[in-house]
Amino acid sequence: MELTGTIKKIVDNFGKAIITEHRFINMVADYHSFNNNPAEKRVIHVFINDGYSIRLLKAKDNLSIIDYNSICNEIVRLYGFREDLVKSIIHSFIIGLNIELVNDGQNGKEADAQSKDTSFQMPSTHIQSSTKTKNLIIDGKYTEDGIVGLFPILFERYRHLGHAHMDAQKLMNIMNISVEEANHLFVLLVKMGAYRYNSYSDDYDINVESSEMLRRLFRNFHFSRNSYKKILPTTVNHNCLESAMRKMVKRGFTNIEVLRVDLGTHSNEADVIFNNLLDLHIVNAKGQFVGVYLTPNTIADKILRKL
Repeated sequence: MELTGTIKKIVDNFGKAIITEHRFINMVADYHSFNNNPAEKRVIHVFINDGYSIRLLKAKDNLSIIDYNSICNEIVRLYGFREDLVKSIIHSFIIGLNIELVNDGQNGKEADAQSKDTSFQMPSTHIQSSTKTKNLIIDGKYTEDGIVGLFPILFERYRHLGHAHMDAQKLMNIMNISVEEANHLFVLLVKMGAYRYNSYSDDYDINVESSEMLRRLFRNFHFSRNSYKKILPTTVNHNCLESAMRKMVKRGFTNIEVLRVDLGTHSNEADVIFNNLLDLHIVNAKGQFVGVYLTPNTIADKILRKL
């Protein structure tokens, strides 16, 4: 059965909230809806695990075109999926949930404000006050000490398991917080690189070895979003950047020192490029290339658009 019909059938049987649960993926698979396009399964996993399904559910009967584009563009930017694939899948959800796409008539500035990344902002509700979450949020924002304080709770206790898979639902149970709050926190940790997507097991692995590494990831993430673009405007051209990315893909890794060599006359921009690679989750915190579905040309395009 095609995806739109499958979503509608499952929603009719189990209610709209089913799209926020991980068992929904298995239900779709039972209808053989992934047979013709297995990549749909990976996109839907991200859609559910990173809280986008909750955003869609909150839309109820109407979803603005701005919100629709914002969801699609963010998934494409963070995970490198094809834009047409993501839009097709989200549109299938919209039809299956009987949601109407509407033009809310906002002007360009309002649209830009709505589509800004709010990964450091908490949702309207707040994480419950406890010893586990003490100092995690101040003035509606995640704090560095609060995030680092999560290391023994979310990372250290699972390291002995090897592949200690994590998702928002597991985080919700550990932290004793709501599903919305858990999804929001989990998205931040994924964007930081503290969790790494594993395409083989279709979930996320722990990617942090120490509290110091977690602190460094937080600072790199904060720096990449707030500082480096102001300090170091880029002058690198597409050909130079694509050539450097081709070398990275061939090696399977990079770092700032290697990038300086690969970028040649643009070596002084290695810090900027590397932080973009981290921010786009093309490499992990160790510099290992993880965007296996991306070509050097696509990587160069993504970085230049971000710069």
